[in-house]
Amino acid sequence: MTRIPLLVGILLLSVICACKKEEQATAEQPTATIVITNPQPGQEIKGGTELAIQAQIKGDVNLHGYEVFIVDKQSLDTLFEMDNHTHAKELQVNEIWVDTLSQAADLEVFVKTELNHEGASVTKTVSFKSRP
Repeated sequence: MTRIPLLVGILLLSVICACKKEEQATAEQPTATIVITNPQPGQEIKGGTELAIQAQIKGDVNLHGYEVFIVDKQSLDTLFEMDNHTHAKELQVNEIWVDTLSQAADLEVFVKTELNHEGASVTKTVSFKSRP
């Protein structure tokens, strides 16, 4: 008589544990998409002008903010850096960089979002040009 309740208890416990493992596996692998709408790939900007950096970030979990970098592709110097630590499933990037370069340069904008506090992230890049 005691075997049936024991077997039912074990079966019930294994079902509960299996459900929790599946939920944990999904939570451990968050994802996000980043769409950079400005600058456009290959776009040329003139020295002294403002560049609006615009992107939309969507995640399947609450994201942990974003970072924006502009890097000179030849020297690897970081020309611009901005971060915004906010929590939401959708983030809008609207940053301004003023091109103060005196020489032509091939540049790249990086938009990065943190998916969790364990270091998982997604990065998207777009190459553009600065022409004095």
